[in-house]
Amino acid sequence: MTFVRPTKRVTQAMAEALDIEDAKRQLRITHSSEDSEISRLITSARIAFESAHEHTVMQTEWEMSLQCFPTIIEMRWMPVISITSIKYTDVNGVEQTVDPADYTLKKLDVQEEYIELVLDKSWPSTYPCKDAVRVRYQAGYADAVSVPEDIKVWMKDLITYKFMNKGDDPVDDSRMKPSYLTEQYNGSAKF
Repeated sequence: MTFVRPTKRVTQAMAEALDIEDAKRQLRITHSSEDSEISRLITSARIAFESAHEHTVMQTEWEMSLQCFPTIIEMRWMPVISITSIKYTDVNGVEQTVDPADYTLKKLDVQEEYIELVLDKSWPSTYPCKDAVRVRYQAGYADAVSVPEDIKVWMKDLITYKFMNKGDDPVDDSRMKPSYLTEQYNGSAKF
């Protein structure tokens, strides 16, 4: 059985992986009359990539909810930059915060990141409710320069496809499915 950890986006990305000039070069456009449309397509391509791969492109804050503490907390919407907090509802129904010195973030690769306890520590007991544990964290790449080129290529390909086919029938969804360029980012979708 797959264990789904509800995760919600707390903040939106403050920047994009591509600037408008990158997209215009890809589209071979030199004028500015379609800049607003191109900006919309850049955001749309980032969101499509994130949805298709469960991989955060630009820095965003997330909150994951759990019923209780598992042995390790497998992360979603990677790459994780940092853990903001791990809060939980104790057995008395009072919100508490786990001391950051009690856990560590492990990054095995782009597909697998998790939180584990440090030696000789244990997770506290929680109140029985569906969101007894709440992990808040920053994920994504800090700036556009840090975004891997294969993600940018995927986004440019989708931007080009949508731009060239605007006004036509609905966009071919196969363009938004994971491709050979970006399959390494599909790891978090397995959980």
